[in-house]
Amino acid sequence: MARPYVVPYDFDYSGFVNTSYAVPDEKLGIESVRERLYRGLPRTMDEVNEALDIFKKQKENIYTLIEKFDLLTSNSKKDIISYLDEFYDQISKPQKVKEIFIQNAVTGQ
Repeated sequence: MARPYVVPYDFDYSGFVNTSYAVPDEKLGIESVRERLYRGLPRTMDEVNEALDIFKKQKENIYTLIEKFDLLTSNSKKDIISYLDEFYDQISKPQKVKEIFIQNAVTGQ
């Protein structure tokens, strides 16, 4: 099976940016773009952990980039950091990782 990789798209509709006009597609069954929903295919825990390790290793660099970005307001920075804190909290719990990325994976397309 081919290895997955992240492809960024339409960030104004992501929870990271959190614009006031962003609404999720009704078919997704979520209330807000801030609700995380994994839509990828099933992977093994080893594959998921390998991908998540990249984020874990870059956490400090990501947070520093946000903090030093002059075009963001202080409130925006706090909001983004809070959103990322939730992500990092989730990926620090093996059972939560299994639930999100294995048990709730898309089984076919």
